[in-house]
Amino acid sequence: MPPITPAGMPAQPELFTDLYELRMARAYRALGMGEAAVFSLFVRRLPPRRNYLLACGIEDLLDTVAALRFGPESLDYLRGLGEFPEDFLRWLAGFRFSGEIHAMAEGTPVFAEEPVLEVIAPIAEAQMLETLAMNQVGLQTLLASKAARVAAAAAGRPVVDFGSRRAQGIDAAVAGARAFHLAGVAATSNLLAGARYGIPVAGTMAHSFVQAFDDEAEAFRAFAQLQPATEPETAGTTLAEQAFRIVAGNVVYDDLFKGRSEQVMKQEEISGVAVPASTFLESPELLSQNSLAELVKRTQGGGGGTDGGLHGNQIEGVLVQPDGQALSPDQETTIIASDQLAFEVQVKNSGDFQETKVKVTLTITSPEPIKRQATIDLINAGETKSVTFRDFSNIDFSRPYTLKVAVKPVEGEQNTDNNTAEYPVIFSLE
Repeated sequence: MPPITPAGMPAQPELFTDLYELRMARAYRALGMGEAAVFSLFVRRLPPRRNYLLACGIEDLLDTVAALRFGPESLDYLRGLGEFPEDFLRWLAGFRFSGEIHAMAEGTPVFAEEPVLEVIAPIAEAQMLETLAMNQVGLQTLLASKAARVAAAAAGRPVVDFGSRRAQGIDAAVAGARAFHLAGVAATSNLLAGARYGIPVAGTMAHSFVQAFDDEAEAFRAFAQLQPATEPETAGTTLAEQAFRIVAGNVVYDDLFKGRSEQVMKQEEISGVAVPASTFLESPELLSQNSLAELVKRTQGGGGGTDGGLHGNQIEGVLVQPDGQALSPDQETTIIASDQLAFEVQVKNSGDFQETKVKVTLTITSPEPIKRQATIDLINAGETKSVTFRDFSNIDFSRPYTLKVAVKPVEGEQNTDNNTAEYPVIFSLE
C-alpha cells in the first residue's frame, strides 16, 4: 500500500467537540483537578457474526490533536456563549496537548474490550479529546472492518470503492476511501481521496453511457476504443467491475419497480399496459472479465494494440437431446421420437478475436423445409458455445432427411469451409 499522507485539518477543529466536554474541562480546572487520567477507547461487545474489528482513523486523530489550537474566532464564539470565564478562555488560548496517546497501528485487528487507543493526560486535556477521538476512530474503524470482510470474500480478486455518492458527506467519503484501502480495497473512484492519500483511482462509465447506445456491446466497444492502449486483461478487469454495477441496476429495477408496478396494476385491474423490461444490460455474458478482455483485444486489433489475427467460427457438431446422441456427417443416424426432442448445435470461435451476434441456422429438408434460427450474443476466441433448437412436432417419421446447420460468416472471416455441416438422419417412432 502506498504511504498515507495527512488529510489536512478541517476549519476550526478545536470546536469539533461537544459543549459538555468544555463544561467538564472548565469544572476540572475550577476544582483544582489537574491529575493525570487515562481514557480508553474500546468496544464492549462485537456485533453478531463478527470476531474482530480493524483499527483505523488513528493517524487522522493524531494529526488533528498535534495541530489543535484555539484561535481568536473560536475564543470569541465561546466568550459569546456567556458561560466560560476569562481565566478558562486564557487557558484555552494557550492550549497545547501535553499528554500521550498510545494506540494500535492502523490496520491491526481489534477484539472486544481491547483498547484501540489510550489517552494519558491531565484530566481536562484528555476530556477535551473524547468527541474527536470517537468520531475519527469510530467511523473509520467501522468502514475498514466491513471492507476487510469484503476483501477477504473476494479471495484475491480486486475490489474497488465506488461509495462516494452514497456516503454521509464529503468528509465521510474521503475518510471512507482511505479506510477501505487500508483494509485491502485496491482502488477508489474518488479523485480527492486518490490525490490526498495516494490511493489508486479506477472507474469506467455509468449506466447513462450504455443507455446512450442502441446495443450494450457497442457501448463497451466504443468506450474501449477511446482508452489508452493497455493490456486487454487489465482493461477487461476494469470494465467487468463496471458491468457488475450495471447489472445491479437491473436487479434494483426489477425488484423495486417492475414487479411492484405490475402488482399495483393487477390490483387496480388495469390491463393492456406492459411495464417495460430493464435494458441496462441485455447480455449478462458481457459481465465476465475474460469476455471484456477479449472485447478490448478486438477493439485494439489484438493484444497490446498490435494488428493481426483471424476472425472465424465453425460448426463443431450437433447433439440430439434429451439423450445427447451425436450426429455423424458420414452415416445415417436414427432419431427416436420424443416430446423433448431438440438439437443442440455446437459452435466454436476458431479465430483470434471475440465475436458478437453470431447467427446460427438449422434446416431440416422436407417437401416444406423446417428452418430455425438463433443468435449467440457473444463468443470469445477459442470458446465453444451451444444453441438449442426445439419444437419439431411436424416431423414426418419413417423417412430420411438431411439436417443442415450453418453459422453465418462474421466480418473479416476468410475461411468459410467449416461454417456449414450436413447430417443424414431418419426419424423413427421406436
